[in-house]
Amino acid sequence: MSDYRVGHQLLVGKTTLKTMTIIDVLIHNQSFQVVDEGGNLFNDFRLDNEDVFAIQTNNITQPETQNAEGRFTVEGDEQVSHEPKWDCGQKVEFECEVKGATLKVEGFITRNFWSNFYLLSEVGVSVPNRCWKVAHSKIKKIV
Repeated sequence: MSDYRVGHQLLVGKTTLKTMTIIDVLIHNQSFQVVDEGGNLFNDFRLDNEDVFAIQTNNITQPETQNAEGRFTVEGDEQVSHEPKWDCGQKVEFECEVKGATLKVEGFITRNFWSNFYLLSEVGVSVPNRCWKVAHSKIKKIV
């Protein structure tokens, strides 16, 4: 495999395997933010210091939009309150207008400390510092 991407899953362990999903790239092909099947978040998961048994690509071979660094803001309805807040690691989707076209993006919540916005990664991205700051009112949960 050439690039580890947001959305890839790792089977990790010595005797009992657990599934960990890459939700953000911190250092290209070296360090990741991951979440396990129990919802536990790990902020500096490194492939060289863990027992990775297998990698599942989930047919993710490219990013939703592009594989370039950047931070983008998607405004929403400020009056819409969102309770309860979703946790980091939750898979979500949103739509936005880009150059007259509607773009649908899937990603994972990587930060949830703002009152009306989440910071999201983008499925398929393999570079660090590619994120979306998206208003709560624009986000839909993916089960």
